This record gives sequence, structure tokens and C-alpha cells, in this order.
Amino acid sequence: MKTLQKLILGCLGLIVGIIIGFFLLVLLIGYILVSMGDLSKETELKTLSKPKVLYLNFRIPIAEVAEEDVDFTGQKFSLIKKPGLYELTEKIIRAANDPNVKAVYLDLRDVTIKAPHADAIREALTRFKKQSDKPIYAFADIYTTNTYYIASVADSIFMTQSGNIILPGFKMGSIFIGKLLEKLGVSVEVFRIGKYKTAAESLYSDELSPESREMLSEVIQKWDSIWLKSITPEIVTTKYVDRLLDSTPVIYPEQAKKLGFAILISDEDTLKRLIANKFNLNYKSGFISISKYVPSDKDRENLPKIAVVYAVGSIVRSGNNSEKAITWNRFRKHFNKAVEDDDVAAIVLRINSPGGDAFVADEIWHLIKRSPKPVVVSMGALAASGGYYIAAPAKIIFAEPFTITGSIGVIAIYPNATELLRNKLGVNFDYVKSRPWADVGNPVREFTEEEKQIIWHSVHKIYNQFISRVAESRNLPVDSVDKLGRGRIYSSFRAQQVGLIDSIGYLQNAIQTAARIAEVTEYNVVLIPEKKSILQQLMQKALEEDLPISTFLHLAGVKLEPNELQSWFNSNGLLYRLPYYLWQNEK
Repeated sequence: MKTLQKLILGCLGLIVGIIIGFFLLVLLIGYILVSMGDLSKETELKTLSKPKVLYLNFRIPIAEVAEEDVDFTGQKFSLIKKPGLYELTEKIIRAANDPNVKAVYLDLRDVTIKAPHADAIREALTRFKKQSDKPIYAFADIYTTNTYYIASVADSIFMTQSGNIILPGFKMGSIFIGKLLEKLGVSVEVFRIGKYKTAAESLYSDELSPESREMLSEVIQKWDSIWLKSITPEIVTTKYVDRLLDSTPVIYPEQAKKLGFAILISDEDTLKRLIANKFNLNYKSGFISISKYVPSDKDRENLPKIAVVYAVGSIVRSGNNSEKAITWNRFRKHFNKAVEDDDVAAIVLRINSPGGDAFVADEIWHLIKRSPKPVVVSMGALAASGGYYIAAPAKIIFAEPFTITGSIGVIAIYPNATELLRNKLGVNFDYVKSRPWADVGNPVREFTEEEKQIIWHSVHKIYNQFISRVAESRNLPVDSVDKLGRGRIYSSFRAQQVGLIDSIGYLQNAIQTAARIAEVTEYNVVLIPEKKSILQQLMQKALEEDLPISTFLHLAGVKLEPNELQSWFNSNGLLYRLPYYLWQNEK
């Protein structure tokens, strides 16, 4: 009887908990929507009916795919809209043909942006100028390497009289924890093909290897040459600026004025009033933020479609609820959506990935290879290792000037924590085995020679498959791909020289090429996946970060699966992965 009573009480408690949790969830969502009401009014999109100056600032980080993030700090919930790179650059380009856009104003204060994004924005601004002859104005108190690169496209670059231009150049590298792991008593067993597949060196070393320095130097020297040519004022030579920046990274106001780097002005208000007066606009209402601006183009809804399918993040077997990873099921769903849409004439695959799981990469390769519709690849900041693998079968591959690609190779990484677990902490793993291989990967013992041979066989097999896939896709001899491979990364320019890509260009170039191949002159661009609504984002946030909603669901008796940790030490150990986590300056 007592057992029955407990069971009944337990069921009642569960039902009550679910009801309470449900109502709390409804109240929470209602509160969020109400608290965001004012914000939604502020971000209302507008097609211009009166002349304006298009105002750009980049204080909110730019995402490859547009994101709406929920900020739970403070007394109110707030919505953070991270602009998508394509939507942002497309607005800039299309504003050239909008008669109500009179100029562009770049507010480059307090901006954190990576070089590839800065380059894509600069290219869009360059197109704006070529198509319209409308002026571009730039302003900041302090310019940095990447922000001055954007500003250099402007007709007039302004800075405050107390400001500086700080141009230290580019850096790229990794954080090394080899000494830390050694002190902890953890070693790493690495199986790789080629001296350039340096993916794991940050786990067993404390500095870049000569091979890593060679590869990274080639990349950043190319970046620096593009950048230096772009930022040099008309009244001095590139050689002069090169020598100047080798002697000091700081250009002070009077020197900046003398050399033509900037025009000095007292403050931003003064500048905005001057610009407004030039176009007979109201100082306060004469500027419109690009986040609110809608180009005044004709309706394209009924035109043939060019689908841009995004492949962003690491390639993994399965992922959590985040969209920031490439899983087989999710990618197949998105790609097939474009393939099965009769209105889609061609597909542009936009890749920004360091690679990852070898088997998933091969499945994606086959999916793209057998596509009945033409596929053109646009590489973003990164399309390396597995990211290059999935690009290879496309008809044409574009890479941007600041793209890192290549890294054709395979690596397997296994930790050995014998010293830490057994000798320092007194932890041991012991098993009864039906076969001698059952405890392969035991963290408190080293591999036997037989086990190492099995792993080496797998690594060689996967590597040979990689170079064969690239050779077939790019119409190159296998031996040539092997020489280009061995884990080596390339700048986009070097990759074009050796035949790994076809052209240097941006996403817009890839879209135009896909349309040409599909023989359509007018088209509508659709992005896959579509941007999530705020409620979808909210639920995703709750699932990922144990926010209040997940707490209420827990009270209601709903169990949430924890996030799956993606790391080097994945279940199968075989990776098409970029050599290391690339760490770049963002100023």
C-alpha cells in the first residue's frame, strides 16, 4: 500500500511539476517578448523615401551566417543581431544604385574584426564606389591594422587630433600547452603523414616547428603585401610606408596629416555636421544604419534561385543543437533542400571550416559529386583539410584573397595519461577482455607495436583516399596531389598557382559564376539554412547553456542531454584537420 501511495504521489508530483514548468516557460517567453518590444521597433527595416547617408559600424561582430543571440545579463533580456557577411556586403553593393543613398559613412571606432572579414567589406565598398561614384567617409580616433585597411578605400579618412594610427601588421600562431601536459603527466601519441601536418604540435611542443613557420610566413607575407599596397597614401610610395612601419607601428596625428594617411578633425559631431550640410540633410535624421536599411531593388521573388548552402564549423559525426558545426545529417538536409527545389538553378557551397571527421567529409564529398545541379564553391576565411576535401568536387572553386586552404592530410591523436592518473592520482583502469584489442585506447598504457601498425595502416588508407578524391575532382595526377599535400597549408594565391582552386574571388563572384553556368541572367539568391526566429534561438540557447528555460524544463521533469564536447580526442581518432588552431590578431 505504501509503495502504491508513493507511486501515486510521485506521478502527481510529476504532473504538477510539468504544469508549473509549462506556465513558467510561457511567462518567461512572454516577458522576453515584451522586454524586446522596444528593441524590435528600433530595428525596423526601412526602404528609403528620402535622401540619407548610409552609416556603418562594426562594433557587433560579423558572423559568416547571420545570428540573433539573446543576452540574459541585466534586468532586461536583449537581442544581439550579428550581421551575416553576405547580407552586409550585398547591402553595401546594392546601395550604389539607390538614388536616396548619397554617401557612406564608416564609423571605425572600437572595432574588433578579422582580416578576411575586413577584406570582404573593403571589396564591397570598392564595388560601391565603382558603380556609383558616391563618396565614402571614414572616421576613428584610433585606427588599427584591419580597420585602417577598411578605411583606405574611403575618399576621405578622418581622425581626431588626439588619435593615432597603429599598424603593427599581422600575426598568426597557436597556444602551446606541451610543457603543461608534461608537468601534469600527460603525453600524446601522434600518427600523421607528412612533415607539414603539424596539427598536434601545440600538444607536445612549446613553439612552432620550422614547417609551421614556413607555412604561416608564406600566408601572412602575402596578406601583408596586399594590405600594404592598399593602405599606402597617394603622396608617398609603398616602399616608404614599408620602411616606416618597420621602424615604428604608430603614426601620430601630425605625421598622418603630412603623409596623407588622414585628415584631422576635432570630433565626430563636427564631421557628421559637415557631411549632412554637404547633402542638405538634417544632422540627426540624415543618417541611416545599415542594419535598418533595405535596398530599393525590384522584387526578385519569382525569379530562378541561386542557393547558397553554408558549411560552417568543424566537421563532426554528430553535434549538439548548435548550428556551428557540420554534421552529416544536417548538411545533407540543407544540401538536398537546394537540390530538390525545382526553382533552384545552381548551388553555391560557402565553406568556412578547418575540417574534422574523415568519414563525414567523404560522405559529403560523394553528395556534392553526384549533385544533379552545378555546384560552385566559395571559400571564406578557412577551407582547409576536411574543409578542402568537401570543396574539391565542385565545378569551380573560388577563394578570397585572405583565405587559408590546403592542408591535405590526415592525423590521429591519442592521449596517454599514465603518469597523471596511475602514478600521481592513483587511478587505474583494469579490464577482463574477450579479445586482445578490447582495451585499445586505455589512457593508462602505451600502444603495443601491433596496435601502432593497425593505426598507421588506417592513417595511410585514409590519406590515400584523400589524395585520390582530390586528384579525381581536380583532374590532377595522384602523385602531384601527394606532393602538394602532406598537410601543407596555402594562401589562396599559391593554391591557385598549384591548381587547388580556380579563381580568386568573393561570394558574389561565385554566385555570378553559378548563374552563368546555369544560364540564368536574373535570379534571386536564397540562403540555406534560413535564419532562425528569436524563439528558435531562445530554445537553442537554453539547450546549449543551461539558461533559465532549461531549469524550468528540469523542474517539469524533462531531462536535457548535455552538450557533446568536440575535441581532438574524438571517438575514431582519424581527422582531416587544419594543422592547428590558428590564432590571429583581430584589430
